[in-house]
Amino acid sequence: MNEVTFNDLPQVVVELKEKICQMMEKLDQLTIAQPIDNHVPMSAQEAAQMLGKSMSTLYEFTSKQQIPFHKRGNKLYFFKDELLKWIEDGHVMDTVTTD
Repeated sequence: MNEVTFNDLPQVVVELKEKICQMMEKLDQLTIAQPIDNHVPMSAQEAAQMLGKSMSTLYEFTSKQQIPFHKRGNKLYFFKDELLKWIEDGHVMDTVTTD
C-alpha cells in the first residue's frame, strides 16, 4: 500500500467512504436474500416432500400425533421450523400442536 500523505487525506477519505457505502449495499442485499424466518406454513404435500416421506406415512404420523402439525377444518398445515426441530430432536414430540 502506498503511503498516504497529509495532502492525500481528503481524497483517501472520499474513496473509503465510497467503498464503505458499496459494502453496506452488498451486505443489505445479502440480508434481504436470506430468509429471515422459517416459520413458513406448508401443505401436507410440501411437508411430505421436504421429509422424503409418502403422504400415507405423513398422515400416519399425524394420526399417531408423532409429528408437529396444525389443523384448520379438514386441512393440515405444517411449519418448516417445527419440522426441522422435530428432525433435529430425533423425531420425538414433546407436545402436539393442533388447533
